[in-house]
Amino acid sequence: MLESIEVPVQQLVVPLICDGLVNLGIQSFKIVKIYGRITGKDLPDWQQEIELEALVNLAVLTPQTNIESDFAVPLLAQCPKIAHLDGIITPAEAKVIDSINKKLNCDLALIK
Repeated sequence: MLESIEVPVQQLVVPLICDGLVNLGIQSFKIVKIYGRITGKDLPDWQQEIELEALVNLAVLTPQTNIESDFAVPLLAQCPKIAHLDGIITPAEAKVIDSINKKLNCDLALIK
């Protein structure tokens, strides 16, 4: 639970927490729920559930290096095709693809 005099900015704090969780290498639990609220309130203003396995997979697939967009975007466009080779894209595969898409800040629908 994150508390502040103003609502913690979900888009800023969640990635920081995710990076920290990956760096800790925690393997004893699979899901983390993060909540943000104003100090003194009973209920959270927002919540987000994170799958640690998907975070670790994303960290392996997208290391903390700058990827040239000339290479990253075409590679991202191939990810759904590769994931679909067995006939389906599993929810886990879809989450990894979506996470990479968000990290690269691309509109996957435009590059298919």
